[in-house]
Amino acid sequence: MKKLMLFAVAGFILGAGTIVYAGFSGSSDAKKNVAAQIAQMPDETPVILEGYIEKHLGGEDYLFKDDSGSVKVEIDNKKWGGQTVTPQDKVEIRGEVDTHRFKPEDIEVDSIRLVK
Repeated sequence: MKKLMLFAVAGFILGAGTIVYAGFSGSSDAKKNVAAQIAQMPDETPVILEGYIEKHLGGEDYLFKDDSGSVKVEIDNKKWGGQTVTPQDKVEIRGEVDTHRFKPEDIEVDSIRLVK
């Protein structure tokens, strides 16, 4: 009985270090938005934008641009996921609208990925 318990504990400890996380990799039925729509959306509305990061505005703020216009996006450093993005790289941004009382709306980015 003690050996069985010892093997169970050892298996649990050894297996805990090899957990692999995976996710869905495919298309989504979620509707894409455009930068020009952001000003009319309520706070915390989920959005998906496809376009280009035009420039760094300082800190975690960047200017995102698509065919409809531009909007400020806030991208936390860990959200980049090790990617290097240039203004010529098309990206998909998923996040939510962040409204403010005395300044324009922006997007709080949850994820960013290169579009191929």
